[in-house]
Amino acid sequence: LQNPMVIHVYHPYRQPDGVNHCAAVNGHCSHLCLPAPRIGPHSQVFPAPARQDYGFYPTTSCVW
Repeated sequence: LQNPMVIHVYHPYRQPDGVNHCAAVNGHCSHLCLPAPRIGPHSQVFPAPARQDYGFYPTTSCVW
């Protein structure tokens, strides 16, 4: 995301209830916590990083 131009704000009633996995200590991430939507019972909680040169250690620390 280089230059965000639009921000969408939605009323809480339009959002489904869910758990914010980034709320507690930034999701135990060393950098930016990126939560993923829980679409099904086996969905990932955190997606793969957007940048190809980033990866995750099992401890959720970001690495280059």
